[in-house]
Amino acid sequence: MGTSDLRPRTASVRLLRDQSTGTLPWSAFWSGLSLIWRCLESRPAFIFVLLSFVFGSAISVVVPPLRGPDEIAHFLRIYSYTRGGLLPAAEVGGRKGVFVEHELYTQLSFFKNAGERFARNREQGLRYSEIMKEYPQLAGTLHEEGQATKFMPFAGTEGYNPVAYAPYVLATAIGN
Repeated sequence: MGTSDLRPRTASVRLLRDQSTGTLPWSAFWSGLSLIWRCLESRPAFIFVLLSFVFGSAISVVVPPLRGPDEIAHFLRIYSYTRGGLLPAAEVGGRKGVFVEHELYTQLSFFKNAGERFARNREQGLRYSEIMKEYPQLAGTLHEEGQATKFMPFAGTEGYNPVAYAPYVLATAIGN
């Protein structure tokens, strides 16, 4: 039997400052992410506004304005509140609502009819974009002389608490 050499054989390796071992980028990534998280964690209001903007923008792309089933009715409530009407002042045929200018009536009627038409005919392959191609043709009828104001019903939204509309009324007031 021969003798074996059991002495440890080690080598010393030094890395230059600009060399990395491959784990360093991940370490830097996680430490950077941790730093960002600590900065954001101290500002919950900023995170809320940022996420609201991101998700609100995504929702507005997926479901464009006035395309929901009762959005026009809610729009009319907001319109009524911005005109100073806390309670529905108009009632026609047992329905509460608001009188609107002819131009607004024409535009809202287009979207209401477009939504109903799309719901009826989407199985036959009707696309909402096809309906929206008709919207520019509406421009010729907007300025026709006719009845000064037209009645539009609230369509069931008159039971909603006015407080629910406060942010939208405020935004409309700022926009005006």
